[in-house]
Amino acid sequence: MPQQRLDFTPTSRRFTPARSNSDLALSNSPLRDSDEGDASNCLSPLPHLLSSSSAPCLKPRKSWVFSHMPDEDRDIRYYNQRTGKEEWRCRHCNKTYSCSGGTAAPAKHLTDPPPEGHGLSRGAPRTSKVVNIRAILEQARLTAEENPRKRRRLNDQAGDSIVPDQLEALYVRFISACSLPFRLVECPEFRALLLYLNDDVDTWLPDTHETVKKWIMRQFDAEKARIKQGIQAAKSRIHISCDLWTSPNCLAILGIVAHYVTEDGQLEHHTLALKDIDSEHNGSHLAAAVLDVVEDWGFASKLGYFMMDNAANNDTMMTSLSLDLLRRFDFHYDPKVHRLRCQGHIINLAARAFLFVNDKETLELDDSGNSASLKDIQAWRAAVAVYRPVTRNG
Repeated sequence: MPQQRLDFTPTSRRFTPARSNSDLALSNSPLRDSDEGDASNCLSPLPHLLSSSSAPCLKPRKSWVFSHMPDEDRDIRYYNQRTGKEEWRCRHCNKTYSCSGGTAAPAKHLTDPPPEGHGLSRGAPRTSKVVNIRAILEQARLTAEENPRKRRRLNDQAGDSIVPDQLEALYVRFISACSLPFRLVECPEFRALLLYLNDDVDTWLPDTHETVKKWIMRQFDAEKARIKQGIQAAKSRIHISCDLWTSPNCLAILGIVAHYVTEDGQLEHHTLALKDIDSEHNGSHLAAAVLDVVEDWGFASKLGYFMMDNAANNDTMMTSLSLDLLRRFDFHYDPKVHRLRCQGHIINLAARAFLFVNDKETLELDDSGNSASLKDIQAWRAAVAVYRPVTRNG
């Protein structure tokens, strides 16, 4: 399909907040003359940066003030039509500042009380980092409320400043997300750091790795029960995407992810299992691993479509899975209808076959009767070598 060229030449445009990003980049509608006196008429939005290689001189924006520009993408650039200089532009009013002067002036404008400014907090409520931290804390609070436990104090202090159930949820998440050893809790330096932050930590935080392991398994079981309940009550069928890959420690791992619509109409994605495939990677062995997961999570009768790559063993896996479902659950499951192929993988294979062909036998006449020689393809490949990373296996 022919690709549309984007005109990156700044033109005089009038910005309208309700317009989409693509409208900003591609609109060719008549515009007002820039001499009307409205500063917004002199500003020209530049299309989204496609990659760092396409614009190596532009650095990613990290300051919170760029989250208060009209476009949600903080890396989109705006230029003054008269001066040609890059400008910061306020989402909440028509105020503009030159980017060459830094971010102090925009920050002052945002934080100053009305009418000079907007009285906003300095970035914290609007940064994704703070939003994520607050979400983690809220999730820990909900987990603690759903799974209250009786606990024994580890010393004679009251420990009232810490909610022990929330501490367990947060510590397990910390250990899991950062891939830290269970024995970290036994490290004197680590405990000294925590004790410096809060004297009550020794009242509730265990000092042995065995207890940390129990915490992790307990949190896993509670979360699995919650997700399992949601899967079994889902409005939609449970669709699966799975792939076989090799872990950094050279284990063959089959990843299985479920996709479904919840009772309240929300699309959910959950990793159900990472199965260690220590036997031959044929279809029957893969089907047995998948069926164990389906049975464990209890949705055999609601099994939907499978999204996989084009490996031949995935075809035989679907056939074996269909037979196993019929034998074990008396459930008729069409392996051909429910076997979907990853479009990205197909495009990757086609692109690699074209870019890196080196065998004359693989060259065929197309429908129009035109043909290409290896020399033609090699010349084309040399001309567009910049596109090779696009087809690299990911």
